[in-house]
Amino acid sequence: TQTEEERTAEIDALIKKGQEKQAAKKSAEEKPKYVSTQTEEERTAEIDALIKKGQEKLKAKQEEELVNAAKTELMIAFQKQKWSEGGISDAAEYEETYLAEYVEDLRDRSYFDEDGVLNFVREEDLDAMSEEELAELDAELAAEEALAGAKDE
Repeated sequence: TQTEEERTAEIDALIKKGQEKQAAKKSAEEKPKYVSTQTEEERTAEIDALIKKGQEKLKAKQEEELVNAAKTELMIAFQKQKWSEGGISDAAEYEETYLAEYVEDLRDRSYFDEDGVLNFVREEDLDAMSEEELAELDAELAAEEALAGAKDE
């Protein structure tokens, strides 16, 4: 069993320890957690560089998606022509010969919407559209291109 003095000393030690913890906690709260060493210009330049890098990645991803879609269409066309008279029977040769043409054709009749989804406009759809619908589609495409141009700047 403890004497009265030992108990008082233990209580005083606990109180002192609690006060020290509170003081340390208050000191930690008052200190800023992160202090930037960059100037405003450096931070702005870094943000601009990151935005540009993100746009470049997005463009590369979109280009890859466009090429993959063109390859899919190319393989369908390859299968259709393979057995015709004068057709190319080697898939790799056919791809090498026509891939650039298919990519350009697809680029001319597709666009990426605001969500980054590749949308195609098929020839049959263009033929079936009225003049008003064609004008509306042209306006949408122009708006998408303007938006993409604004993001590039």
